[in-house]
Amino acid sequence: MQPDTDKESAVSELQDELVTQEKSIEIKHAHLFQNLLFGVSIVLILGTAIFALDLILSVVLGCLVIGFNFVWTRQFVRKLLKEGKLLPLDLLFYLTKFVISVIFMFAALTYLDLSPGGLLIGLSNIGLATIILSFIRMMPSK
Repeated sequence: MQPDTDKESAVSELQDELVTQEKSIEIKHAHLFQNLLFGVSIVLILGTAIFALDLILSVVLGCLVIGFNFVWTRQFVRKLLKEGKLLPLDLLFYLTKFVISVIFMFAALTYLDLSPGGLLIGLSNIGLATIILSFIRMMPSK
């Protein structure tokens, strides 16, 4: 009986190590995506400042909305993984952030008379960051 328990403990240790490595890779990807999102936002804002100064406020607003949603989504997922269960209040909180974003953008477009094109440029940072991350992940690692 002794050799079987040794094998089981070795297998469980190996599984724990693999899970830890997978989590660290996922954390690295999340940090990489956060940095890419931040970098793309800065490039979009600087590009707008150089080429179309009248759109800069709406581009900044779009970038801030995406950043706000990304940070809250990370917190939501982290809490979900930590607790291992989904509560109805958590879903309400998650959906509320989107409602707040939509109301904020509507108010900015309506009352501040911001450009919808600039807002779309700012909101495109999530798509650009995703495309860049996809290319990075496709590159063979050394």
